[in-house]
Amino acid sequence: MRLRGYAGGAVKIDLSNRKIETFTFTEEVLGKYLGGRGLIDYFMYGLEAGINAFSEDNPLVIATGPVTGTLVPTSGRFAMGCKSPLTQTVSVGYSGGHWAPELKYAGFDALVITGRSETPVYILIRDQQIEIKDAIHLWGKDVQATEKLIREENQCMFWGLDQRGKTWLISLPLWLIAIIQWVAVAKEP
Repeated sequence: MRLRGYAGGAVKIDLSNRKIETFTFTEEVLGKYLGGRGLIDYFMYGLEAGINAFSEDNPLVIATGPVTGTLVPTSGRFAMGCKSPLTQTVSVGYSGGHWAPELKYAGFDALVITGRSETPVYILIRDQQIEIKDAIHLWGKDVQATEKLIREENQCMFWGLDQRGKTWLISLPLWLIAIIQWVAVAKEP
């Protein structure tokens, strides 16, 4: 059986070691862990039960499903999950727009971020090229100013950068995570 609707790949990013690893899902995994929520469960399964939600070993997983990027209505969705400091269980939120299809068009169904960077960074995905870029110059700026500067320094005329010349951004104000037990994610309108 060949599963359709998946790009088949994922990216693991370790911010502590600045290590980027790409890999391919097996059909068995994609058949068993369906959709963005299923892929989050796949990465969270086996996570140490007593792990602190604020630990650098607690992954932040962003995942798409098989209809993401298709003509199916409302298919521009992605799920974002991690162990919640509030509930101590896996917490998942959903969002929509252009970002999720662009992740899939770049060849990835999921992005798994672990670790803790010593300095501010952002992750740039341009087609299948992934970079961890210095963001010290962005520290302290609001979401709109940060996104504007990222677009300018990466020569993006639009909100995102892919093979069609666009760049789509998700901004996660990480400083909030150290202060409160929930956080809002901003992305392109």
